[in-house]
Parts: sequence; structure tokens; C-alpha cells
Amino acid sequence: MMYTRWWHISLLFAIVWVLPATAKSSHSRGGVALLAGNWKPSDLDAQPSKPFARIEGANYFCGLALLTPELGGLALQVSTWQWQQRGLAGRLNADAVKLRHLALDIKHQLISTSIICPYVTYGAGTIYGQTKAAADYTKLRHLGYAINFGAGVDFLLFQHWGIAGEYQYLYADLKEKTGLTQKYSGPKLTFKLHFFF
Repeated sequence: MMYTRWWHISLLFAIVWVLPATAKSSHSRGGVALLAGNWKPSDLDAQPSKPFARIEGANYFCGLALLTPELGGLALQVSTWQWQQRGLAGRLNADAVKLRHLALDIKHQLISTSIICPYVTYGAGTIYGQTKAAADYTKLRHLGYAINFGAGVDFLLFQHWGIAGEYQYLYADLKEKTGLTQKYSGPKLTFKLHFFF
């Protein structure tokens, strides 16, 4: 009985004091992150009230991000990710569309002295894309720009590892119709696995 109580007190001490002490310095360092999530351009979204439901024929996106060290609560985040929608042959003269997004965001930490750290992001990106007709994709070409803004929460697990959940809205009106639409504005829900240097 005494051993069990001691174990609970030790675990509580580790959660309250040790983990924050090892994790709180992670924000002052740069890092890399794996990204995965769901992008739902509003013009294509048949289920806007379901943020985890994918667009018909679309995959979840995946990508990478690079984060600079924080200075005065601000850091730069460069990210790239790819989104794809298939099964368009019946509605279009192409079978699939693939979009690649390259973004530069400012990440503003609202609280950076805890293992749970909320933040806001704002920035811009450029979008490249290609369509697939028959067996091959067309040449990758620049399609337009996007404006990103949103918020998220970092969860610092250990000195070098963390996870995050982020919600952003992307305003993206492309130069030409690509796939089923020209307007790819819509919400983006992202989950991240961080490694801090």
C-alpha cells in the first residue's frame, strides 16, 4: 500500500516538475516535423460539418516542415505537403489532380513555458500542380498563391520530441481551373510529429 502511494506521488512529481523542465527549452530550438492531415477545399466539400471526412476521391495529405529557433515568441516555419484527388475521369478530361503546397508561416507562441503551448500562425504559400490524363501526369507547373492563417497547440513530450494539432484556413484562388475547380480555399487540419534539435 505504501509502495503504491509512493509510486503515484513520484509519477505526479514527474508530470508536474520533471517533464516541463526537460521540455520547456524545446521552443528556443529549431526542429523538423512530419505532417499529416486533411485539406477540404470548400468548392469540393460535400460534408463541411465533418472536418475529418475527406473530399470524395482525395487522400489525406502528408509533408514535412522545418522550424527555426524562437526569438521573442516568434519563429518561422517552412512547410511543404502534397494533396491528391483521384477518380475524376467521369467529370473531367483528366483522371486525377495533384497539388503541392510550399508555405512560409510565422508561428507566434502564446505560451512557451509549459508542456502545452498554444500558438497562432499566419503566412503565405505557393501552389504547384499537375493533372493525370491516361497513364502519365502532366508537367508540374505553378498554379497560384495561398494565404494561410490559423491556430494550434504544441504538446511537448520529451526534450527532443513533441506532437501538435493545428487548424488553418487557406485562401487559394488559382490562375486556372485545375481538376474540378479553380477555387481551392478551405480549412486544413494538420497533425505533426516534431523533433527538436
